[in-house]
Amino acid sequence: MTISSPGERSRPQCVRGNRENGLKRVLFVLALDPAGKFGSIEEQVFTLSRAFRERSGLFLPVFLRPLDPESAARYAKEGLTVESLDLRQFRIGTLRRLLHLVRSHEIEVVHWNFYHPLFNGYLWWVSVLTPRVQHFYTDHISRPRDEPATRRWGRLKRLLKGALYSRYRRVLCVSDYVLGRSRELPWIRSQRIYHFINTDRFRPDSAVRRDVRQALGVNDEFVVIAVGYLIKDKGIDVAVRAIAALPERVMLWVVGDGPELGNLQTLARSLGLERRLRFLGPRAQVEPFLQGADCFVCP
Repeated sequence: MTISSPGERSRPQCVRGNRENGLKRVLFVLALDPAGKFGSIEEQVFTLSRAFRERSGLFLPVFLRPLDPESAARYAKEGLTVESLDLRQFRIGTLRRLLHLVRSHEIEVVHWNFYHPLFNGYLWWVSVLTPRVQHFYTDHISRPRDEPATRRWGRLKRLLKGALYSRYRRVLCVSDYVLGRSRELPWIRSQRIYHFINTDRFRPDSAVRRDVRQALGVNDEFVVIAVGYLIKDKGIDVAVRAIAALPERVMLWVVGDGPELGNLQTLARSLGLERRLRFLGPRAQVEPFLQGADCFVCP
């Protein structure tokens, strides 16, 4: 088995099973640091890894960084393999390690998440050097139609973007809006697949709700919550501005961290929202805060 660093050259120790009847062998590559959190995407990856193994396939996640000890123990207990590679900058040595993973694990599909869909040097080299491997991409981000970056795309640029996207066997979209945006470009084979929700993990619990609200000094206020990695494309600034326009009893909790945090804090101060907006930072478990809130927003 099992958990290995990028430099290790171990042979895969997964169950082969019946390849004709089993699921495919997937390298699931994420530009995501899993340390210190176990959110919905991490849970989804773990669940899929286990399900593929049970059905004679392979679902091998490749995170930016090694897992934290608790998550590593979770994978080790199930006998699941997990790797780490930082593919945000192109390096020949990193390409060699990526190709080693593809070849040694007999990968059939590389599924890209959170990396740039178009300007990805690893995608092009893996496509050339292992042409039998298919590539999938999950589109998590959508842009408003009136945003200047969208309006500037002329016909030629749309054709170019469509041609670059055609490198992917399938583009998976997380919402109806993202699906609609993808279909405005030519040559894209797209479909919608929603993120799953673990209804056992996020089941309402009145005791947890009471304790969280009490700990954060909330009584009768109406609490709106936003959770995620704080980048501009997530649109958390929209939620901040919306709170400023709502009655005083409406509060906003922001759970997460990221490069946009400083700008959001500055915006909150400029709108006089210090009392009504709480930045709660990254959390290993987000469900208690969801229990304590009244409304979840994903702007």
